Amino acid sequence: TNKTNGQTDPDRSYNNKALTVTGTVTKTPVATGADLVAYSGFSNVNYMENTSFSVNFGNPPTISIIFWQKITDISDYSYAVSFSAGTSIKGGISNGASSTNYGGQGYFFMGSETLYTGVAINDDNWHCLVGTINGTDKRFYLDGKLVASDTINNHDMSGITRIHVGSYGTTHTYYHRGSLALLRVSNSVISSEQVKKMYEDEKHLFDENAKCTLYGTSDDVKALAYDEVTDHLHVGTSSGRSD
Repeated sequence: TNKTNGQTDPDRSYNNKALTVTGTVTKTPVATGADLVAYSGFSNVNYMENTSFSVNFGNPPTISIIFWQKITDISDYSYAVSFSAGTSIKGGISNGASSTNYGGQGYFFMGSETLYTGVAINDDNWHCLVGTINGTDKRFYLDGKLVASDTINNHDMSGITRIHVGSYGTTHTYYHRGSLALLRVSNSVISSEQVKKMYEDEKHLFDENAKCTLYGTSDDVKALAYDEVTDHLHVGTSSGRSD
């Protein structure tokens, strides 16, 4: 079901920093029959954010930003996620507008140097974008591969108080014009090997009829078994078996 004004979308990490919906945000399966859902329908009045994020990423920062997106419309910039300290915007990850010479490319706008995917990704396919900063070492990954890196000046991310999903800053401009899934933000930096493995593992969630949820109400996994013939993972909880 869609998320409407005032509803929250839970943080599925231990941090429990839920996002509050303003307006209406659409939730739909990422593929026919798939369990994983994507968020879309963003605008300057339809977005998700946490206005008491209160995370110290440091100065210089240590941060990882991870998400999947699918987009075709590049008539303007499309921010998947952005961060603010009060009303001061501290950057994020967006897709380039057609009016620019990097139209359709993903770009990582945070700190003194902006990184680009180098290829347009507005092809209506799902792509995984990962941006990391470790002090002054900034890296950008596309579909598990490092596509750009640079040394940046110190960038203060110590006083972040808001995270905006599907828009840019407190004015909610440059809203995302496609679909978003599996957004994660961390104050640690993942390695290139971890980025590659994560992409290879998660890409199967975007297949038709891909299952990724547990049956019943318990998330206490009692047993695991992998069937090499059917390529299925069986997960057992007190509620029963999920495939």
